[in-house]
Amino acid sequence: MCLTSASHCGIGVSTLCSVAFAGQVLAMVTAQLVKVGEIINVCTDNRVPYPVGCISPAILGPSMLPSLPDSSVSHHML
Repeated sequence: MCLTSASHCGIGVSTLCSVAFAGQVLAMVTAQLVKVGEIINVCTDNRVPYPVGCISPAILGPSMLPSLPDSSVSHHML
């Protein structure tokens, strides 16, 4: 028997927890992108604008996944 949060706590509490978790993940990813943008801006002596430094990791990171060897990418996550 597998207990889920919905069967154990009810659908309302389960939904609230799921939304809170998704919000937390979104906040963490946003904070990391903002920090990387700041680091890129400082390390390049303002040659790379701050907004470009924030957006470029979000675009470049996933674009490199197809070029990685199969052993580097977790198959169960794709």
